[in-house]
Amino acid sequence: MGGKIILIFIFFNLITVKSQSLDVFYEVDFRSKKSDTLRKKEDVILLIDTKNKVSSFGPSEGRGRDKFNTYIQKKYTDGRFFVFKPIMLEYYKTEYDFHSKWLLLDDEKKISIYNCRKAVIEFGERTWEAWYTPELAFADGPYKFSGLPGLILSIESTDGDYVFKFKGIEKSKNENILPSATPLNTGQLNQLIQKTLKDPSHRYRMMVSELASSGLSVTAKYNGRELSDKDTEKSLNDNFWNWLKNNDNPIEKNDIWTN
Repeated sequence: MGGKIILIFIFFNLITVKSQSLDVFYEVDFRSKKSDTLRKKEDVILLIDTKNKVSSFGPSEGRGRDKFNTYIQKKYTDGRFFVFKPIMLEYYKTEYDFHSKWLLLDDEKKISIYNCRKAVIEFGERTWEAWYTPELAFADGPYKFSGLPGLILSIESTDGDYVFKFKGIEKSKNENILPSATPLNTGQLNQLIQKTLKDPSHRYRMMVSELASSGLSVTAKYNGRELSDKDTEKSLNDNFWNWLKNNDNPIEKNDIWTN
């Protein structure tokens, strides 16, 4: 099968289509637990803002504990990419690089009304097969995937754990889908993740302390019963570790999926 390799550094030129913003809808079909045969299906959205030359990706119905909760922002003007990562009670925003090699193949097929071409990439310790269409001239796609000469309509890992399927495209009805987030550099984010893995409830204790210094207090209840601070911390820790146990197959294998 013939093909050629293109190296993506800062390749994010946007070719505007009628200068309007677009909502691209996908379904992500994935296996969040390595040993689980059950799969999850969730709707996600890619908002392409042609006026401000930026795109946003995330869950289409807002954040939920069992949802695909990572948000992505890609800025076309300077090629800067940001990931919004949930950790316990808050989102944190950090910059990332997408320096990867796409292998462009000669395969063709049709998705919806669009003629598509095939490309392959190694990313996040998985091999991915993408179908993109030059008929929608945006170097963008779901999640962090970008840099092809056309919009990615479908992409899946060859191990079958993650599949993004195109559902439709329309003029945008959304102004912003990104959550409020605290900016951190990569080192700070990694430190926070490691601290949270050891002590998930540390952020709750900080919040209680901050409120107490202002003369306020926090009362947690479960099934109508008031919980002590110790019981609240234990509940937060147990829920977090249980969630990690049931979500041990992140989209990037070298990542730690937190919530």
